[in-house]
Amino acid sequence: MHDRRMRTRVEGEYPGTLTAHGRSMAVITDDLSLRGARCRAEPGTRDAAAPAAPEPAAHELAPHELAPDDACTLTIPLAASLRLELEARVVRTDGAAMALAFEPMEPETYAHLRNMVRLLAPDADAIDDEQAPGHGPDPVKGPCR
Repeated sequence: MHDRRMRTRVEGEYPGTLTAHGRSMAVITDDLSLRGARCRAEPGTRDAAAPAAPEPAAHELAPHELAPDDACTLTIPLAASLRLELEARVVRTDGAAMALAFEPMEPETYAHLRNMVRLLAPDADAIDDEQAPGHGPDPVKGPCR
């Protein structure tokens, strides 16, 4: 099968929060790219496999409540006072796992995401090459690029 992705995906487990429909769930990223992420509900979240975990609150978001094209926000804490907030759309769900496509983002947000992806990439220079014109839609909002 041909991989249609235009951006390198890197494995990286970052804890975060996925918010949609006014509710949230704890997630862990499985991989990241400059255009999206795959994440899974943390054990203890409704629909996540965790038989020994206590039942979460009923108002918590569950993976089965997400559908393709649902708007959501993936928040990843980077430091005590710094959070990466990525507006996204759900591409697909599979059990406790979700694939997300990021919406265009502010330059500062993109810079943090780019640094995270570069840090985990086997070839950090290839990440820079992917930002060249003609390598897919520009993930940054505004006139900065």
